[in-house]
Amino acid sequence: MPPSWRVRLVLLLVAGAAAAALAATTTNASPSTGCATGQWPAGLRFTSVPPPASARVSFVGGRWHLWLRPAARQALTGRITADAGLGSVRATAALTRRLHRTARGLSFMLPSGAGTARLSFASRCAHGIAFDFGGSRVLIGRKQAPTSRFRIQRPSRTGVTGQLIAGPTCPVERPDENCPPPRKVQGTVEIDTAPASRSSPNGTPVKTVSSDSSGYFSTELAPGEYTLTARASGPAPPAGRTSRSESVRVESGVVSEVTLVFDTGIR
Repeated sequence: MPPSWRVRLVLLLVAGAAAAALAATTTNASPSTGCATGQWPAGLRFTSVPPPASARVSFVGGRWHLWLRPAARQALTGRITADAGLGSVRATAALTRRLHRTARGLSFMLPSGAGTARLSFASRCAHGIAFDFGGSRVLIGRKQAPTSRFRIQRPSRTGVTGQLIAGPTCPVERPDENCPPPRKVQGTVEIDTAPASRSSPNGTPVKTVSSDSSGYFSTELAPGEYTLTARASGPAPPAGRTSRSESVRVESGVVSEVTLVFDTGIR
């Protein structure tokens, strides 16, 4: 074979090998590029969280965001697993110290009374994710993009949850005024059945529950109508001072939220 033909043959072989390598690279890259859209199911989802702990999950801007709060006397444990790598993990300082990370998972333990913690991460190529809080798991598969209000709560629970606060904190509160947020109040919540009629203004006492230091409380109740009144533990408001009473209707399988306000008298 003449030298010129040998050179041409070598060039053809090199060009063919390069084209094959490029095709293989493109084929392997396609799933990576396509999975970046990260599709997830829309709507509300539920799982158990040991009450009165709470956890909320949202999917915004291509990232999963978790809002976590353990109970005053009970730790909150959690685990997240995916069928692809988790990346760009961010957490508040208290949670970072208690966060264990693997290539495809995260786990943590927030001690009781640790306060609110936040965690976010991305998983561009995952087709399925499992969130596990307190031993109950919800599985998420690839369908359609999620709403920003994807919630994780305790299912099939009936009762009330809420917070004790004191307000207003400045005269004539308006949206454009920079008033301090309402003060959190620690105390107890007295729960009575709703009055049967106007001629019987008082209901029957059902139970009394205590709030944590941030004023949060939660308890299970049978379906029905109730009146809730909070009593402060002091010093501000003074111990024994009561809040405005609130009427709440509790339905089966629903946890009703209520805010009990101590009037500061600021006008």
